[in-house]
Amino acid sequence: YPVTLVVADPTTNDPSYAIQLATAGIASSVQKVHDIGVALSVAAPTSQPTPVSTPAPTLTPAIEPLLPTYGWSNLAWGWEDGWKDTIANRKIVDMDYEEPEADIRAVRDAGHIVLCYFSAGTLEPWRADCTANKAAWQALTVSKLSGWGEDWLDVTKLDQLKELMTPRFEEAKAKGCHGIEADVIDCYANSECYSKISGYTKAQVKTAQIAYNTWQVDMAHSLGLSIVMKNVADLAPTMAAIYDGAINEQCQLYSECQNYLDYFHKQGKWVGNVEYTTSGNPTEGYTVYKMATKYCAGTNDPGICKSGSWIDTFPDDVVVPWGTTPATTVSTPIPTPAPTPVPTPVPTPVPTPAPTPQP
Repeated sequence: YPVTLVVADPTTNDPSYAIQLATAGIASSVQKVHDIGVALSVAAPTSQPTPVSTPAPTLTPAIEPLLPTYGWSNLAWGWEDGWKDTIANRKIVDMDYEEPEADIRAVRDAGHIVLCYFSAGTLEPWRADCTANKAAWQALTVSKLSGWGEDWLDVTKLDQLKELMTPRFEEAKAKGCHGIEADVIDCYANSECYSKISGYTKAQVKTAQIAYNTWQVDMAHSLGLSIVMKNVADLAPTMAAIYDGAINEQCQLYSECQNYLDYFHKQGKWVGNVEYTTSGNPTEGYTVYKMATKYCAGTNDPGICKSGSWIDTFPDDVVVPWGTTPATTVSTPIPTPAPTPVPTPVPTPVPTPAPTPQP
């Protein structure tokens, strides 16, 4: 138990202070006290109630909602020779997560919601974390991703994927991103990926993919980040409920947009859409399926813009720095003219006839 050592000055026998010692240190401490020639008194132990530890509440950080009416700017991908887009009057801005923190925070501070992009399903050889830990990344590759200079990752190795991807989520959070766009989450739908994973059927790879995608959502939410579902329209019926929104490429081309209307928009969630063609009627993405559709003059395979710039189908947003209120136009009321008073007519007096004289 705790004990009280009353230490007195040996020359005056005047107690001057008390020292509380823990049980584990009593023997050695008592010996040291005796060695210096001081008096010792041990207080009787007092029973102490065992404290009941109350676990600290787990606080879920606030997640910035992605409203279905928002427009967006795509600074992350889509162009053969770099991005071509404007952030003016666009509430959501999609940026690469490796952009400098100062740039991300400048966009954020101006009042935008910043989504940060990276591939969660491939080895991107130019990434800093890939070059710094090349062996660990290459150990998870299964085949080449055609046309993009990347390698598919084995989605059945969830623990190893978590180790590689967790730092990306944390970096995005530290830089000021509001949310995540994790790309290439469809190994199960591409034969050059699922067929190269030894010992697994296509159905088993899909099950593993869903588990990996679910972990991404949980990881983002644990950091207070939103996360959008990228492509995989066929997973919308089962996974839209846990995602905060979606970004899709070419659902109009492949007749997949209905799932975004049914499982995202009707649930009050935002959907961004791109089409790489100016032919047909790409504006239907907005008018029919209620997505924030952007389109350009490009090629469908691979999907990429070639010339011009993004053409937006959605209206401008009002974007103001966080913590401020949008300026409103106060109309000056037009005064209602007072009614013109109608004069009350003065009654015309009726003359009283003079009395007739009597004879």
